[in-house]
This record gives sequence, C-alpha cells and structure tokens, in this order.
Amino acid sequence: MTSKSSTTVPVTSTSASTSSTPKRLYRVGNALIQIDKIMWTKRYRPLQAEIDSLAPETVANMGVGICSLDCQLAFEHALQPDKQVLILDELNKELESAGLLTDFYVLPDSTIIRPMIIDRVDYGSVKLGWVVNFYILGRDKPILTSLLTSESECLDLLQSLADRVNSLH
Repeated sequence: MTSKSSTTVPVTSTSASTSSTPKRLYRVGNALIQIDKIMWTKRYRPLQAEIDSLAPETVANMGVGICSLDCQLAFEHALQPDKQVLILDELNKELESAGLLTDFYVLPDSTIIRPMIIDRVDYGSVKLGWVVNFYILGRDKPILTSLLTSESECLDLLQSLADRVNSLH
C-alpha cells in the first residue's frame, strides 16, 4: 500500500437510531475511520534489529496502526521513522482541531493513548534502546510499545503519565 494524504470528511448519519450530530471521518491510506473511535496509535517498527536485516514480510508490516478497543481501525505502511511521525502528527493535528487531542496522552514518538484505558505500564531494555509497554485490562501482551533512548526517559515518561492520570481523578 502506498502512502496517501489523509483528510477529514464530516458526515451526518442518516440512521434513525443514531444521533444527527456530524461525525468526523478521517482518511488514513485506504481506510476511512471515525476519529472519535480512536483509543491509541502505534508504530510498527523493529525493536531488536535494524530494518535492513529484516525479512521482506516483516518490512511490509512496518507502519502506523490506528486502534479502537475492538480492532485496528486503519494501517498505513511507512518504513521510515520520519514518515511514521509525519502520519501521526497529521492525525494528532486533526484530533486537536476536533477538540479530541486533550483526551489523549501524547508520547515522545507522537503515538497517542487514552489514559483511561491503561491498566498497567512497564519498561525495559531492548537491543535498539528502551521501551515502555502499555497494557489494557484483559490483555497479557502490550497494546503499545514506545521506543526510547534511555532508562531515564522511561522514568520521566512514567512520571509524566502518572501525573496526567492522577489529574483526571
């Protein structure tokens, strides 16, 4: 899949069982998603090996995922880290213009997560740096892993996240 520009389209539901409030739809690659359904975004990138040492099938899965609690809403293939950040920054700008970005915690790599869904967080070292893992209730594997450069960055992120979550209560 090639990268395509992302756009937002306001749509009003015509179903009698739903509100007539306009829904904001956002195009990511070849998918059109409701931005209010987003719970987190993630970057698919290697944590243990450099990109040029990966199998072609693995490289094909590198990119940005946009997720709800139930499923991945959209995926856009992007191999280069700068392109991944650009995709995330464009989405974050759209969320901000819709007044929704304040509902999220923005990570250093431009990925986002709604703090209210986090059950636990841990961190550790990997071959290419340090990672912070985010878990939600009922899942043993992390839903989001953020690659950082040092343990102190991990600790700073955990403190910042704790401050944010505690401010919500």
